[in-house]
Amino acid sequence: MNEAERTKRTKRRGRPRVDGEIRAWIARKVAIGLDAATIYKLLGRQPQFRGRVPTDRSVRRQVAKLRGDDTTEWSLVDAEPAEASLVLPVLGEMIKQSYGRPVLRLRRGLADWIVRISRAVPDIPPSWALDVALNYWRLHLESEPTHGLDEMLAFAPWRSAQHYWDYLNEMGRLHREWFDAFERQESGHPMMALPGALWSNADAFGLVLAVEMHARGRVPPPVRRQKGSSNETR
Repeated sequence: MNEAERTKRTKRRGRPRVDGEIRAWIARKVAIGLDAATIYKLLGRQPQFRGRVPTDRSVRRQVAKLRGDDTTEWSLVDAEPAEASLVLPVLGEMIKQSYGRPVLRLRRGLADWIVRISRAVPDIPPSWALDVALNYWRLHLESEPTHGLDEMLAFAPWRSAQHYWDYLNEMGRLHREWFDAFERQESGHPMMALPGALWSNADAFGLVLAVEMHARGRVPPPVRRQKGSSNETR
């Protein structure tokens, strides 16, 4: 396909899609209650997005899509105690990640995903539950597939370094092309180390999330055997 045909096809498609990495970043900011104007301003300050920041109008459209018709706020007042016990630790994590900004609301739709995930995998830490719920919530609103996240949950990479590497090894066996791209990236900002194509591929979002959480130190380090241990090879 030559450049003229590519340009013509792009015009027929209408509005360009916002970069997948940026859509995920925007979702996190919407979840802590920031408005579109503030999110757009913060986007321009992120070095990893330099040269990729969408227009103010595109950001507003993305924020409106994420907010949708769900104007209901989650509150302990309306929740069963069993539900609240799953949501409150994640709400605490959300507040920690707000970096001093007030969390204006936790939407009912996002809270429902937190509950669903926490019931499916009860040992998931709040930091993981928050990011996983945000991605299910966003992908579901965008009518994108979520089975990549299902696969990641099946391996529970937060449990140990072994679980994490087992997951990566299995994804490498199934999707070698993802790792060929990954290995060509230079080190640097954890988010920049992921190939841009993976951020636009909903199937790869489980891998993207796991690698990001590993970069943040959310995966336990390998257990080192002590000298004299009966399991040590002599």
